[in-house]
Amino acid sequence: MSWAEYTKSSLDLSADGPIINSRPYVQGRQSLDNTKVFVRFINDESPWAGGTQYATASEARAQVTKSDYVTPPTAEEIAEEAAALKEYQRDVLRRAVVAAMKRETQGYPMEGYSLDNLESEAKRCKAAGYDNNPYIADLVTRIGGTVKKVVDSVISDTRKTRIHVFKVENLKRQGIKTINSGGDLKPVIAELRAL
Repeated sequence: MSWAEYTKSSLDLSADGPIINSRPYVQGRQSLDNTKVFVRFINDESPWAGGTQYATASEARAQVTKSDYVTPPTAEEIAEEAAALKEYQRDVLRRAVVAAMKRETQGYPMEGYSLDNLESEAKRCKAAGYDNNPYIADLVTRIGGTVKKVVDSVISDTRKTRIHVFKVENLKRQGIKTINSGGDLKPVIAELRAL
């Protein structure tokens, strides 16, 4: 396989000539000013005389992506690309926030429960002499251990979890500001992953 760039005026492009209907020419890339053509020769096809040859794909790619062949993006395309990048960054931030939250609440059934509910259920159970209510029984099943151990663990972990959630929420807000201002999101994601 080889690549070549030709000035059209140097080629025989007559209707009965061998080049105009050949696969390399038909599939070739025309320059924006329509004065050059960039072609790829495969299998047993031989390059035509008079062009600039490129032996590797990377050399060919460098040439065909120059401004001779690629139009500058329009304002609409630039806006679409910026919007797509922001949406991608929001998705990365969302996933990092969810992962950070899951690391801290591992084992606790957070669906439908706030930290306040979690803590109040544990305190209610402790006040009742570690009486095993259905919610605490579910925690004991998920986490393992005794009722006393699980209740005491929930009560002590709640404060630490609140601090963690506060940090995650702050980093989330910081990430949103960074995305909206066009800044670098990598440090925020790194901090979220480090929590």
